[in-house]
Amino acid sequence: MPKNGGMCMHDEAAPHYIDMIDQTTLGHRFIKAEFNITPTIGWQIDPFGHSAVQVYLLGAETFAGAFPEAYEPPNGFYFEVNDDSPIVQDDINLFDYNVQDRVQDFVDAALAQ
Repeated sequence: MPKNGGMCMHDEAAPHYIDMIDQTTLGHRFIKAEFNITPTIGWQIDPFGHSAVQVYLLGAETFAGAFPEAYEPPNGFYFEVNDDSPIVQDDINLFDYNVQDRVQDFVDAALAQ
């Protein structure tokens, strides 16, 4: 079950927007019935990218996530073409290893919001 409470990953298994809404509703009802919990955060990592509808629907859901301002990563963590966000260098043998610093930057951004 994806982190948004749906029953499947939207773009792969339910690509039409009505199906996206239906499967998320089904997933939320299941969670409420089985655990008496209402999802309050949504996050879906999709290595193939999201459709425009997926982005809109995740942005429209009323979740109280760590980055509520938009369906975007915090500043400094965008990693797209022509973006100047610092990379995460996780090879400890290289001179620019920076995992602890980048994790702290992310935590600071979350706390700031």
